[in-house]
Parts: sequence; C-alpha cells; structure tokens
Amino acid sequence: MLPSFISFTGVDLQTSIPRMMALAADYPVEFAFLLSPSRQGTGRFPPREFIHHVLSYRNSRFKFAAHLIDEYSAKLVETQMTGLEASGDLKGFERVQINSDSPDLSPKKVRKWADTQGIVPILQCTQAFPADQSVQWLFDPSKGTGTRPASWPAARGTRLVGYAGGIGPDNVAEVVGQIGQVARNYWIDMASGVRGADHRFDLGKCRQVCEAVYGPPHPA
Repeated sequence: MLPSFISFTGVDLQTSIPRMMALAADYPVEFAFLLSPSRQGTGRFPPREFIHHVLSYRNSRFKFAAHLIDEYSAKLVETQMTGLEASGDLKGFERVQINSDSPDLSPKKVRKWADTQGIVPILQCTQAFPADQSVQWLFDPSKGTGTRPASWPAARGTRLVGYAGGIGPDNVAEVVGQIGQVARNYWIDMASGVRGADHRFDLGKCRQVCEAVYGPPHPA
C-alpha cells in the first residue's frame, strides 16, 4: 500500500515556489513550515513574510502544514494558546503539528484548540500509535534527527497515521514497502532526508522521493 501523501518539512527562504507548485501538480504532497518565535527568519525557519507569500498560492493540490516548535508548543501546553491566533499566522495551513515532549500535553485539549483555528492537529509518538483519536499521530522516534527506526508500528484500523525517521530518496521505496505491510491509510514525513549538502531544502530530492514512491508523473 502506497502512502496517501508525502509531507516534506523544512521549506526555507531559497525554495522555489513555481517548483513547489509543479511538484504538487504531479504528486500528492504537502509542504510543511517550521515555526518558532526565537528562530524565525533563520535557516529552516523562513521569515513570516515568505510563508504568507507561499500560502497565498494555496489551492486544492498545493497544501501546507505548520510545525510548532519551542515557545509556541510550550505555550500551547501551558495556556491552550500559542500566541499566533490573533496574528492570523496559522491561516492557510490545513494541518499543524505540535512538537513537544511535555507529559502535560493533552490530545483532547490540543484538538479543542485546533478546532477553534479550523486546522487538523498532529502529535508525535515514539512507540505504538495511541488509541486516542482526538488528533492525528506521527510515529517519529528520531524527533527530527533523521535516524531510521528498527521497525514501523502497525496502524490501528484504517485511520490516517504518519511515519517519519531517516527516510530519503535512497531508501524510501524500501521503507514504503515495509510500512505498506502494516498500514493502509498513512503519510510519510521527511525533513533531513530532503536537504542538500548546503543544508537547504532540496526540491530535487523531493521529486526523487515522489518518483521512487509513485513512479513518473502522468501526463495531464
């Protein structure tokens, strides 16, 4: 079973919008932005102005997610608010992932907050997928370090789940073959695996991943 879509995380300031749109026209993909109040405008955290510009091109195939990191996720755990609500910085995102290891993180409270923003919430897990269905779950024991796990947990039924950790152009076909044995409705997420030697987001690698998974794009 192939993934329902692929999420590419870490779009940066040098990423070409036309090339992103071309990839989205050819394959079922999602592009994810990293959001941090202390790191925005550096490296993998592009300026808000650039993010808003990219989001203005959103359409039925050009889809986006946000990953809330650092103070944003910590504040959500503490107050059930991120500080982004009034600014409208979450508008245009279909899904939002909360990156937090806090034991006080409540899936139900996250879902309640996400409903007020009109977005689908994602939380990470490092072992079996939790039974709680308040949020979507991403299995990611590497937590962004690009380390591939020894095995992939089975999904619960047909609900949508995600898998991440050490996936890239060179191994994605093998990984999808393994995950496809234990899940029917899933996405795969990658960040480190689609960055170049210069540490920039690499759309060429993203296309290699898509071709390895889905084959050549079909003519319109």
